[in-house]
Amino acid sequence: MCIGGSCIIDPYGHYVVEPLWHQAGIIYANIDMQKVPMSRMEFDGIGHYSHDDILKLMKSKGSL
Repeated sequence: MCIGGSCIIDPYGHYVVEPLWHQAGIIYANIDMQKVPMSRMEFDGIGHYSHDDILKLMKSKGSL
């Protein structure tokens, strides 16, 4: 039912370790934690954008 696909992705959404498909295994990687604060400048999904008083997404009258 599940064919795997475990992987490690950096804060920018790039693969550090490619997905492991159709096999059992353990994946390891060294990660640079200094990238985390810089990546939040691109998108901070649990910070600035989560404040409904700052950003509110609404459906327009003409949309489905």
